[in-house]
Amino acid sequence: MSTTLEQQQGYCLEYRKPAKESCRCRVYNSLTMKADLPAIEKLMALAVEPELECFLVELMRKLRAAARLPSAASGGLPGPVFDWPAIAGQKLPGLARHRPDGEKAAPHPENKQDDIASDTERTLKVLVGVSGGSDSISLLLFLTLLSRRGWLDVFACHVNHKLRGAESDEDEEFVKEACARWAVPLSIYKSESERPKSEQGLRDYRYSVLTDCAHQVGANIIAVAHTLDDQAETLLFRAFRGSSLSGLRGIPAVRPFGADVILVRPFLDNSRLVLRDLLEKFGVGWREDSSNALKHYTRNYIRHELVPRIQARFPDFDERLERTRRIIVEEEALMASLADRALEEVESEDANLWSGERLRDLPVALQRRVIAAGMAERGVEIMFERVEAILSLLDEERTHSGEHSAHAGSGKRHRLTLDDRWDIETFGDQFKWLDKGEQPEPSLEGVLPLNLPGLTILATLGRAVRIERYEDARPLKKEDFPPADALEAFVDLDEVRLPLTVRLRRAGDIIRPFGMKETVKLKKYLHTHKGGRNKVKAGMEAKASADKQAGDEGLATGTRCDAQNVVGTVSGVITASPRARMLRLRNIVLADQDEVLWVPGVGISEKLRVRQ
Repeated sequence: MSTTLEQQQGYCLEYRKPAKESCRCRVYNSLTMKADLPAIEKLMALAVEPELECFLVELMRKLRAAARLPSAASGGLPGPVFDWPAIAGQKLPGLARHRPDGEKAAPHPENKQDDIASDTERTLKVLVGVSGGSDSISLLLFLTLLSRRGWLDVFACHVNHKLRGAESDEDEEFVKEACARWAVPLSIYKSESERPKSEQGLRDYRYSVLTDCAHQVGANIIAVAHTLDDQAETLLFRAFRGSSLSGLRGIPAVRPFGADVILVRPFLDNSRLVLRDLLEKFGVGWREDSSNALKHYTRNYIRHELVPRIQARFPDFDERLERTRRIIVEEEALMASLADRALEEVESEDANLWSGERLRDLPVALQRRVIAAGMAERGVEIMFERVEAILSLLDEERTHSGEHSAHAGSGKRHRLTLDDRWDIETFGDQFKWLDKGEQPEPSLEGVLPLNLPGLTILATLGRAVRIERYEDARPLKKEDFPPADALEAFVDLDEVRLPLTVRLRRAGDIIRPFGMKETVKLKKYLHTHKGGRNKVKAGMEAKASADKQAGDEGLATGTRCDAQNVVGTVSGVITASPRARMLRLRNIVLADQDEVLWVPGVGISEKLRVRQ
């Protein structure tokens, strides 16, 4: 079987999909596999063929493009990125697929190897999840070939769930053999005693393992082998389930996975048949999971029953579906930005008190999105029925307000229970989120100057802030810096207008977000940095007991902190006490005379960046 590679005026285009009837599956279900895993030297000799060379170079450029995205730690990648063409918009050499009219043709990828090899702004260390199937073996193979060229370091991880007895063990042995023959470090995890029961639980467990493994081997990229076929199946599954536009964006190509790791799916724009065709060219085999044939699993039913029937009538349906998905991604981004602006207008300084009138005046499409955003922030499961019930409540309040507009004081309160913790109450222009589990919160009166260096006790809050000098002569490395949503921060105070103060946020507050040159309104900043806020909030109940014991004295917990001078410091650490996790941290800020510098648990200002 052969696959053709289009080359037009120096541009490397994607592989054409081979005819399905010509695809032979090289599948092995025994342990006699050595002949089907050629030595790496033979594979490297084959990889110089033009079409294979082009595939490898494009894969490397995808990884480089993903690595150049702003890190999640700096707040630059707050969420997933869904489209490889969008990621590749940085115009890395040869990454474009189609040449716009009038654009000068790029050189052939063979002439661009030096560009990649010399791009050493940081070493890519890639951990690949390997099940033994054709997709993941393809990814392992191509990453291994890239590592042999010195372009990256590759590590492998295999999770044996022990679900299929001897077959699962054979998968593990196959992956071991592949990694041994190709000299790839391999980590194996087994989940016999702690195996989740559901498909989602198994998936979550695998990603948890991959994250732990990435930290252990020092990888900054986790690569998994989802394909265009997986994308199409996911879209069909979500459409049948009744997903919103957000869900119909499909599987993201890149997403943040903690502060220092990103998850990458470089094969999302390649079909499974293309990958299997490439494995055939290399003479490499793979394993087939027998459970993939069980049609009582919804995804397998879609794959084996629905997709073949659709393809019989619409042979290129997956490519057309991909076009639709890309349109949805772009339009969803627009709608999400409109919803963010609408939420800013609806929300008051008290995040739980909204303007009912402004909410009712929005188009219904934006009403749904703003309500769903409010539910997500509060940990309320977003369900169509719940959102529609809130819309009905708004309509009822609109009608009631119209009937009694001439009679002051004749309004009626309407209340809707969302779950065990949250209710909605409407009354006139008020739309209020009621937290039934909320405890009365201590107040912070006025502006409190911080001791620099030293400990400042916030008596009315029963909390403390500690600022300490950095005494270690060792230069700070990237991994030394806490993540953006931590309750401590290494900072540089050279650009700060003293004194430093702690206070509640105010209307009109501004902040210069980390990594940006311009200031923005703090209210907008908090809306666009919901991840850190939700992460802190989600962990409140789980940490309450331990935090209470650690913070009863109202002091910080002795985390090593820094600052080399009291005034004009070079670098410093500011630490909030553990009990601060029990607060709505978004309302407490550290500021100088000009602007907000730090919202504990959310992020710091660019003004505090350590520059030395």
